[in-house]
Amino acid sequence: MALPYPEGDVYFKRSALKLPQGEYKYDAEDEKAFYSHILVETVWNTYASGPSTQPSNSSMKPHPRSKLAKGRAGGFYMTTFGVWDSTHVMFGPNSDGSNINRDVVLANNQNYNETRDYDSGGKIKVILRPVPVSSKEDNFMFVDLVQQVRAVYFPLAHKSGPQNEDLCTYVMVDFRLRKGVEIRMPAEDKQVTLPFRYSTGLGYRHHETMCFDVRGIYNYLMIPRQLRNPEKGLYKTAEPGEELITLLDCHQIKISPTVIRLDRHFIRSIDLASVIGDNFGVDVIWSPHQFESWVLKFMEHSVYLGLGLVPEVGPLLAVSWSIGMQAITNPDAFKAENVLHLSADVLQAIVGTAIGANPNVPKGFKSGGGKVF
Repeated sequence: MALPYPEGDVYFKRSALKLPQGEYKYDAEDEKAFYSHILVETVWNTYASGPSTQPSNSSMKPHPRSKLAKGRAGGFYMTTFGVWDSTHVMFGPNSDGSNINRDVVLANNQNYNETRDYDSGGKIKVILRPVPVSSKEDNFMFVDLVQQVRAVYFPLAHKSGPQNEDLCTYVMVDFRLRKGVEIRMPAEDKQVTLPFRYSTGLGYRHHETMCFDVRGIYNYLMIPRQLRNPEKGLYKTAEPGEELITLLDCHQIKISPTVIRLDRHFIRSIDLASVIGDNFGVDVIWSPHQFESWVLKFMEHSVYLGLGLVPEVGPLLAVSWSIGMQAITNPDAFKAENVLHLSADVLQAIVGTAIGANPNVPKGFKSGGGKVF
């Protein structure tokens, strides 16, 4: 199976993205559920402290939001393992971590038979964890790195095209396929090296919290990779302070007194191995003929449905990048030509969000006009 580019579009079969029936329901077949959840890919059966880690259980420094749970497996396996009891995924209006107004608490695995099996040479186990996002006001997302995060997926389009209606499109930020990056810590005004590991991604960095500029990431990654402005980037930019992903000390996060807290218990789903199995052999087919009517219906339906945190131009770029690029680079021509015959409300919604993506296109770039590819 071919590997994706570390940042950009990826495709899943929607039928594979669902949680089993329980108190918290998530099924990507439901459009509202799809557009209102970010997926965080984590390793769940490893341990933060134990026989092969530093620091040890006894010297692990406390965390302001998570507790180090300690335990042993059954039988004669006498090793004590330490795992962080929960991972906090938080949202707020400021990149410095102040005034956090929503806190999604993801309980972590505390089955020490699983950590024993991993410690004895077993394979790592990976899940995709749906994280609800309330609205476009969730400007910044903060993830405590007390679990080994391998990737984050931001929803883009519920359907990937007229010949791929069973597939959905995400924009992905991957922490495995590079050796690492230089990343900024704004509070200290310094760059640090952040290594990536192919199997475990970011590894355990329990003293740090990663900040994601959600809108900025959409504006950058939904543009086709070859057309992105080389002066922009996720971790390092020509202008300091424009980075979209940064690191904070975990103690820098300040929770609002009126924070909304959502608790999610641990389950072994959505299992990544099953998702990959369902996706194996799937091809994304780009239709060579005109399919304006499909795009028109898809965009009208998507915008009127309400896309939550997703910019309205995003699904258009996902299913017809040439028209989407015209909306970004030449909005007046996009509205005047209106090759899809979109309603005025939908046109305005698309243009309104396309403006934010424009700086991520190279200066002087001109779209060749709106065509459906």
